[in-house]
Amino acid sequence: MTYLVDIPAEQLHSRGASECFHRLELPTVQVVGPWKHKRPTRKAMLAGLFYIYGVEARLASPIDWLQDPHGSRTWCYELHTLTWLKEALARHAAGGDVEMLEVARDVVLDWAQAHLPNVEGQSEFAWYDMAVGLRAPYVGYVLRACLAGEMLNEEQVGLLRAVAKRHGAFLADGENYAAGNNHGLFEDEGLYLLARQLPELPAAAAWRELALTRMRVTLGETISTEDGAHLEHSPAYQLAILDLVARLAANVSELPELGKLLAHMRRTAAWQVTPDGCLAQLGDTDDLPAPRWARDAASSLRGMNALFEAGQAFVRDGESFLAVSAAHHGAAHKHSDDTSFLLVENGRTLLGDSGRWGYYEDEADRLYARSAAAHNVLTVDGRDFDWRGCEPYGSGLVATGQGDGWYAIVVRNPLLERQGVEHCRVLLYRPGEALIVLDEVHSADMHQYDRHFHFGSEIAVERSGDGKRLAIAGDGISGTLTNFTGETRVGLERGHEGPHLGWTYPGDRKRQQVWTGVLGSRAKDVTFTAALQFGGEPLDLLDLAVGPRHVELKLDSARSLRVRFDESSAQVEASTTPSR
Repeated sequence: MTYLVDIPAEQLHSRGASECFHRLELPTVQVVGPWKHKRPTRKAMLAGLFYIYGVEARLASPIDWLQDPHGSRTWCYELHTLTWLKEALARHAAGGDVEMLEVARDVVLDWAQAHLPNVEGQSEFAWYDMAVGLRAPYVGYVLRACLAGEMLNEEQVGLLRAVAKRHGAFLADGENYAAGNNHGLFEDEGLYLLARQLPELPAAAAWRELALTRMRVTLGETISTEDGAHLEHSPAYQLAILDLVARLAANVSELPELGKLLAHMRRTAAWQVTPDGCLAQLGDTDDLPAPRWARDAASSLRGMNALFEAGQAFVRDGESFLAVSAAHHGAAHKHSDDTSFLLVENGRTLLGDSGRWGYYEDEADRLYARSAAAHNVLTVDGRDFDWRGCEPYGSGLVATGQGDGWYAIVVRNPLLERQGVEHCRVLLYRPGEALIVLDEVHSADMHQYDRHFHFGSEIAVERSGDGKRLAIAGDGISGTLTNFTGETRVGLERGHEGPHLGWTYPGDRKRQQVWTGVLGSRAKDVTFTAALQFGGEPLDLLDLAVGPRHVELKLDSARSLRVRFDESSAQVEASTTPSR
């Protein structure tokens, strides 16, 4: 079966072909892309004012498709998706607003005139895989709606049919397909909807079947149905793919199973919301409020949710929140954050994450944001995790459990095996009181081990008098970070340049200084122990025993803590017992 069907020039303008298209009824509103926080008014759109990447933009024909007024790749990319026309087409679909359709028609014609010929000097996003997938349904809707309303002359009909065919051919070409990646899903959606809007295109039926076939495969490769989780490491993309799955569930009748998956993904997304209503800033996620529905759903959650296929675990108890990530499913949006975690207490970020900076892969801040040094992890010999040079290991979540008010999460970092080190991390968490972090490492050689702790942007940190503790203070928060492993240097940095250390990135190309504690030691085989205590007296550690499947800690003369886990069944029991 062939998908790249050429439409001869004489057929583009033939009377019979035009009549076939004119017989099509008005399309349903199947334009894609999320609704934006800022929507232009009808008056604004008639005047050529739109919101592109959240910024007001005035566009007049002929549009400068190479413009970059904000020095932002994401803005340029969104310009070429045409998703900023969604409000105009929604108004037309809902109420037959012809003037809004005229606005969209003129934009699509302008884009087609500038990009249909294969000429040099076009934007890198003109024929960028995901941009084409998002734009294709807009092209299809405008062509079909304008034909039904007799709003195109024959030359314009030929131009829009040619550009629609070009979109379908591009999306159907396997060399342009982002297999195993969220981009592929957007390409499939665009191809399916284009074929559905314009069934009279010669290749439409083949395109639709191809889109369905690839869609099923890529959904299975990029989403854990067991966990209801998108496997690209980032809550921001959990929401983006959730929105896409919602559209597919509504528009693709051939995939009825998506309704159940959508409900599961929504519940998982709610667990990724912090007590202050923001997305947990793991991976390529900005520090932004979660959607209202996710905040509402999160407010009723309590306890722990472990995503063993995805490699994440979440604990939520009122204003306390812990998120742990240990996964490698692919390079897209992957950070060196294996065994990293976020901690929120009293509604404030106590230990945070780097965020994404922006998709500028050669810039120092982007390189740092994805590096191990930017996350709450253990590094070996100051090196980054070599996830780019190995096959994805999947999930590093080993076991979880709870008991007597404590939660236990066991994770591992297989990437360190490439440096000759076995690493297992056990996090013991009592919401509102303490987090104990144990890092067990084994190696045949001596190494420099550094444990990184990145504090929230509103947290002040200073060294305590004895040198082994860091004092923590913030609005409604006070506590300590205590190191219990001997021969450890306790370093403290903030906003350091060259090399970067002590930065977080709340939004696109925005950065803030944060305090970063680094606990450095040289060893072969050792169990590093550190404790964060919030409120009350600092924790102590009188004794520690570690075995293959258990950890025992004596915190003081009155309290001890024992954890036992069975890796094969991923079961953990934690208990607090008084001393005798």
